[in-house]
Amino acid sequence: MGGLTKAKRIRDFCVETGIRMNIEETGGSVIADTGAVHLAQATPQTHLRATWLCHDMLTVDTATGGARNQGGKTYAPEVPGLGVEPNIDVLGEAIAVYE
Repeated sequence: MGGLTKAKRIRDFCVETGIRMNIEETGGSVIADTGAVHLAQATPQTHLRATWLCHDMLTVDTATGGARNQGGKTYAPEVPGLGVEPNIDVLGEAIAVYE
């Protein structure tokens, strides 16, 4: 979709028009999965079909924390922000910082 803002717009359209949907980040890390889980949890259950975590398929973990599989279910972290701590050793130094 091009980010959470665009995905939220599509989600809002689907809710308004009665379309059920999957909300997921395919092929991403726990960082991306956690963003999708936040959006999924903020979606009315009547319009959410499913969500999927793809980071379990990766061999490298890019962060600590985040939305993790807990007995077949997942929940967004209950901490401020996204709820993940990026692993800089894996990701490398930032190429840009916006404040």
